[in-house]
Amino acid sequence: MGGHVIDFMASKAELAFERKQAVEIVLPEDEEYLRKNLKMNDLNNVIKQVEN
Repeated sequence: MGGHVIDFMASKAELAFERKQAVEIVLPEDEEYLRKNLKMNDLNNVIKQVEN
């Protein structure tokens, strides 16, 4: 199982989660998006910047 918890503090809390068997990603279909260069030379650094 995976997921992200960045930070959490509570004096009293209830946690719930749901398992997903699949994820559907719907991307834009317009010309501007379709022409974009989505190749990234340093993907690991990009992911670290977004997640921190």
